[in-house]
Amino acid sequence: MQSSALRFELVPVEPHALQSFEDEWRALEARADPEPFVTFDWLAAWVNAYAPTRISVLRALEGDGPVALGLIEHATGGRWYFAGRPVSTYRGLLYDADRSSAIWSGLASWVQTAPSGCAALSAEGLSADIAALLGRSNRQPTIFRVLALPDSFEAYLAQRSSSTRQTLRRKLRGFERAGGALVEAVDLPAALETFVRLHAERAASKGEQHAMIDERLTRLLGLLRGDSPWRRVWELELDGRTIAVSIHLELGDTVHFYNTGMDVSAERLSPGIVLELDLIRDAIERGLKRFDLGPGDASYKAQLGGEQVERYLVTLAAPTLRGRTVQLALAARMRLRGRR
Repeated sequence: MQSSALRFELVPVEPHALQSFEDEWRALEARADPEPFVTFDWLAAWVNAYAPTRISVLRALEGDGPVALGLIEHATGGRWYFAGRPVSTYRGLLYDADRSSAIWSGLASWVQTAPSGCAALSAEGLSADIAALLGRSNRQPTIFRVLALPDSFEAYLAQRSSSTRQTLRRKLRGFERAGGALVEAVDLPAALETFVRLHAERAASKGEQHAMIDERLTRLLGLLRGDSPWRRVWELELDGRTIAVSIHLELGDTVHFYNTGMDVSAERLSPGIVLELDLIRDAIERGLKRFDLGPGDASYKAQLGGEQVERYLVTLAAPTLRGRTVQLALAARMRLRGRR
C-alpha cells in the first residue's frame, strides 16, 4: 500500500522551463546513487536534442520536499514513458536511496489510481529488486554485464582464466606493435561525427540498421559539459587515422560503457577489446570500482569478466479500458516473441 506520508504529483512543464527544477534535482542527486540517465544534465540535454512534444515532472513528496523525481514523456494513446527514449539504458526515477522500497511500491499504487490521461507507464533498466516492488506488471528482462574492478590491472588479468588472460595480453601487444594509441578526443564534434560514421558502416556490414545513432544523439552528447555525468570520448588511432571511437559516462565510482564505432577494416586488431581493456586499466588506476558494460550479452563482455545482471523493462497499466488494452497488447507481443 502507498504510505499516507508519501504522495505523488505530476507537474506539466514546457521543455524550456525544465530549468526551474534544476536546484531540487541536483539536491536529490546528492542523496541518491543515480544512473547517469536520470541526472539533470542528461535529461536536460535529452529534452534539448529530442524535443519531446509533451513532458511532465513526477514528484514523490514526503514532508517538505521531494524524495523522488522523474521526467515523464507523454505519448499517444495514454502511453507514458520515463524520459530518455531511445538512447537511455535506464529510464526511471531519481530517488533517495534510503526510501527506495516505499517510493517504488508507492509509484505502483499511484498508477493504480489511474492518473488522468494515463493508460500505462513504462520504465527501463530496473533492477530485479526494484521490479519486484512494482507488483503486477509486464516485465521484459535484459541481460547487462557488470565488472567489479580490483586494485590493479595485474590483479584484474589474474582473475581471468589462463587462456583468456593470454588472449587479452596478445591483443594488447598486437595493437601496441602495430603502433596504435588510445587518446581522449580533443575535437569533440569531429570525434562524434566519426563515431556515427564508423557505427553506421559497421552496422551496414552486418546487414543491420541502428537508427538511434544519429545527429540527435551527437547533439545530446555534445551538450554534456560537467561531471554529472562526466562524458568521455576516446579514440583509437593507427597510422594517422581513427579506427574506433568509444563513449563512456562516469558517475560516482562507476564507468558506464555507452557505445562504440569501429572501422571494419581494422577488425583483425580487435579494436573494441583493446579499447575496453585500456579503459578498464585507466579506471582501475583512478580508483574506480565498477565498469558497467551495458545491455546485451555479447561474448566479448564475458571475456572481459563482466558478470551477468538481469534488469527489466517494466510497464505498469492503469485499471482502465485503455490500460487493459495496453496490457493485452504487451502480453500478445511477449507470446509472439516466445515462439520465435
